[in-house]
Amino acid sequence: MKQANRLARQRTLAAAATQIQCAWRGVQCRRHLSLRSRATITFQRYARGYLARKASARRRAEGERRAYDAEQRARVIEELLETEASYVRNLDVLVRVYWRPLRSLASVKAIGSQITVESIATIFGNVDILHEKHSEWYDQLAKCLGVAQCDSDAIPATNDAEGPQAKRGSCSTLGEVFLEMLPWLDEYVPFCVNYPLSKAELDRCLKVPSFESYLSVRAIFFFFLFLYL
Repeated sequence: MKQANRLARQRTLAAAATQIQCAWRGVQCRRHLSLRSRATITFQRYARGYLARKASARRRAEGERRAYDAEQRARVIEELLETEASYVRNLDVLVRVYWRPLRSLASVKAIGSQITVESIATIFGNVDILHEKHSEWYDQLAKCLGVAQCDSDAIPATNDAEGPQAKRGSCSTLGEVFLEMLPWLDEYVPFCVNYPLSKAELDRCLKVPSFESYLSVRAIFFFFLFLYL
């Protein structure tokens, strides 16, 4: 009887020990899983933070690059406008101050019989056509970019009988404005080819006192005019 009770007690203790061991293993397993879960969550949090910072830096760099490109484009456009405006002014002075008056004077032999209309045509070539084309192109460029065009004092209007009739382009983009420029660039071919003859004819005409005196007076007058404007 005693032996049976002892065996029963031993079985009970063994079963209890087994249950305790199982419970302990369960606790250890749950603790391990909890640690792994926290580690996973922590890793994911740091990974998401790293990816977010990297994406933010990439977006910031892209924004800075776009801002830099826009700034450079604005500078190029500004320089293009200023250069073209200055070029049109110079062409306007050349046409209005020199070419037209000299052609009129040469037609009536007012500056010497050696200075003819053909001489003036050889010296200036097709500068009137270039003046017309560049004036029109600058107006298109200014209209496309939405900026104020050169005022009438800087570039006097040329809508008289001899001057070009102003045309307004319908281009909507800067690229289209440049494409409009391509067909008439061939006008520079005779202008450049004529340069040696133009230079030689100008040197010959400068030997005529009345012609040389006329150019000197005009140059001095407009020098002081532009100096005080």
